Parts: sequence; C-alpha cells; structure tokens
Amino acid sequence: MERHHTFGCLDVFMSDGSLPLNPKEVLVFVQGEVGFIPFATGRAITGGRSTNARVLSRFMNVEPFNTLPQAIDPAWTLTQVSEDRAVFCISTWFPVTMMPDANHELWSMCYPMMRDIVLWLLDLGCEQMTFLSAFNAQQNFDDDCLVEVDVNNRESTDGEVPLIMPAWFMPDLFARLGGQSFMLGVQQDEGQYLDEQALQVMLTAVGVRGWQINIDSLTTTLKNLLEVQPAIEDIERFFNGNGGDMEEWR
Repeated sequence: MERHHTFGCLDVFMSDGSLPLNPKEVLVFVQGEVGFIPFATGRAITGGRSTNARVLSRFMNVEPFNTLPQAIDPAWTLTQVSEDRAVFCISTWFPVTMMPDANHELWSMCYPMMRDIVLWLLDLGCEQMTFLSAFNAQQNFDDDCLVEVDVNNRESTDGEVPLIMPAWFMPDLFARLGGQSFMLGVQQDEGQYLDEQALQVMLTAVGVRGWQINIDSLTTTLKNLLEVQPAIEDIERFFNGNGGDMEEWR
C-alpha cells in the first residue's frame, strides 16, 4: 500500500521498494528522449527493482487515453539501486519544437515541477545529481562522443553543449542550491533508431562511475525497443508526410 503526501506541486506516493530509500546520489533521465540512450541506460541500472516513490503533478504532460486493467503509469519514479544511489525517471515530457521562439508556454508548464523535484530530492538528502542526455550535436566532438559537464565549476570536456529542458535546468538549479551536479551526454547518429555505439559509450561512462549494469534488464529493454521500432517509424512517416515537425523531444 502506498503512502501519500504533497510537496509543492507534487503528489508523492511512497512505497517500500526493493531497497530502503537513501538517495545521496541520483541519476536522472528522460524516458522518451529521442534515441532512447538515457532510457536504456537507466533501465539497465534499475534492473527491475521496485520503485520507492511515484510522483504525479498537474504540471505533467499525460495522454488522456490509457488501458485497463493494466494501465500505463504516467508517474515519474524514484528507485533506490544501491545503499546510497537512486535513479529518477522522467517518464513523460512536453513536445518541444526545434525552432527559435516556438515554445512560448513550455517554461510556465514545466518550471513548477522541475523546481519542486529538485527541492524534494534535496529534502530527501540528495547530495549529487547526474543528468543523462543524448543529442544530435551541431559540432564535432571527440571520437568517443562523450561529453561531461561539471555544472558547479562551469566546466565541460567539450565546450558548450546543446541541451533542452529539463536536461540543462534541473542540474543547474541543483548546483545553485548547494548540490554537486553533473551532466553526462553522448553525441548520437540521428539517422539511426538506436545508436548502439553511443549507447555503449554511455553504459561505459556510468559503469566507470560506479553504477552497476544489469545485463538481463538491458537486454530486455533493447528487445522491447526493437519490437516497437516499426510502429514508431510509421508514426514518424505519417507526420513527415503531413507537414509535421518531427524534430521533437517527447
């Protein structure tokens, strides 16, 4: 049975999870980011463990259609994966149009929840945040395509990094409020449904930083992504054929 409380604009539903909640260090990713690299990495780390907290808010972007009895849970989740490390999954996000001056309402819709997630994690005792992201870079990075940003010290291994909310704002706010904050990103080939080379770079990067990879969970996640590839590509072709802007992050 879940235990409910509110935190700012958040409704938090706590449960026991597979491990006691103690998120001194948190890895954050957006589930629907184009290319699925942060999602596959996050799922490989959580390894099928039960979540410790589900987060809902009126400021989320949730599809009105679902199914019963197995409803798809729209909640953002926090899952403890070791004694003092947890993974936070942002399962839904607003579509972002990749055009200048085209997302007028995005900040007002997203800011309250981004702010309160950061404050909530700090309230739970979180000391370090690492945000995972992948991007179709506008510049040539090193051959291994990995970029690390030390947000507190304003240092990057490869200069300025192009990011979209929440990947730039949440680490920045976390650092401004006293936490240690990093961003790990990889350059991906936008012509591939899933860039396996970039995924391997990301898995290696989190692995050397002490995050344990569950191979069975990774294999299952990749299998599921490949199974839905035709449906996702059909949707892309539909919108491309009707003048839609498919350069969106969901």
